[in-house]
Amino acid sequence: MPTTTTAEQQQAERTERAREALESNAFCIVNKAPGLWLVQNGDKQPYDVRKDAAGRWSCTCPDYQGHRGIIRCKHIEAIRLTVADQQAQIQKEVSMDNGNNSDLCGGWVKLYHPAGGGVQVTLPVPPVFLGPSQAQAMFTNVSALIDAGFMVNLPGLEEGEKRETVTHIVRRRKAEDGGGSVPVMDIYAGGNFRILSVYLDGDKPDLVNEFIDLFGPLSRFKVYPSNAPLERGKDAETDREYVTPVSDRGVQLVYKTNPKYDEAEAAAAAAEKKTYKVPKRIFVRFERGTAPANGNGHTNGNGHPAPAAAPTMTADQALASLGFLPDKYGDGTSLGGGDDEAKTAAEKKAFERYFSAEGKVPASKQDLRDWVAAHPA
Repeated sequence: MPTTTTAEQQQAERTERAREALESNAFCIVNKAPGLWLVQNGDKQPYDVRKDAAGRWSCTCPDYQGHRGIIRCKHIEAIRLTVADQQAQIQKEVSMDNGNNSDLCGGWVKLYHPAGGGVQVTLPVPPVFLGPSQAQAMFTNVSALIDAGFMVNLPGLEEGEKRETVTHIVRRRKAEDGGGSVPVMDIYAGGNFRILSVYLDGDKPDLVNEFIDLFGPLSRFKVYPSNAPLERGKDAETDREYVTPVSDRGVQLVYKTNPKYDEAEAAAAAAEKKTYKVPKRIFVRFERGTAPANGNGHTNGNGHPAPAAAPTMTADQALASLGFLPDKYGDGTSLGGGDDEAKTAAEKKAFERYFSAEGKVPASKQDLRDWVAAHPA
């Protein structure tokens, strides 16, 4: 009688099958999220491979599910033989080199890349040797991102400009030599510290009128009696009295870094408890949140076209655009999985047609059957 195959032998077989598939480039692997990979063997059904915080592996394939996790399937082994084990090896090398468990990044470097008309990218510097092929891969990856549609700048922004949603405003006064004062509006974008200050000088009537139009009359902002900007979250009573929430206004702030600002000089002034008068950021303009696409005549109130709302795309749609369709119905039932390959192929084809037409997965197998009946090919 033939002997029963042991779990060790079964595991070894799956590990070898994974190794052979990797060597023949039969597997397509996509890192969907930390600890989550999509593994597809040729044009067959893709499966999700997970590794949780405790180091436990799982896969959505029938082989893994059928063995109740006792045997690691070839999809898990493919990840263990590539991504996961490579990361572990790098960590081991770093620990040996530095004598500790330091991060896998030895710093960051800003480099110019010519893709997309020119873009400055910030790349991690590995603490271990970076070969020419790896450096070339980093360069190629930036090109691929630009080619895929990633933009060098946000829509509606010029080089060096940044955009933040205005969430809170605090009003102060800036004393003038003649004895008067100028309203200073400290702008916050969700954080505890101001992004920058906007000075509503008397010689800027357009800016004053725009500010009032966007945020309401100046009288609604109680004057904070201090020369220094307020730190939100430090004192609840102070926040309630002087911090005015404005996130409901849907206004965005566009600014850029001040080229005259010097970090060293600012640090030296702070050490001597002196005021460094050069602002870190320069105000550019306000924008009325997102608006319909450009070309319809809508602007942000100061002559600049409002940015178009970005089209939304679900994670499933993003993967589908790369050729990886979802593998489950809305109720969690796996697609296919039966012994009849012809029925599985027909189900997959109908599933793909539904997803392409509706932009979402069917709620259930019955939902798919009903849809196919109403939409014959």
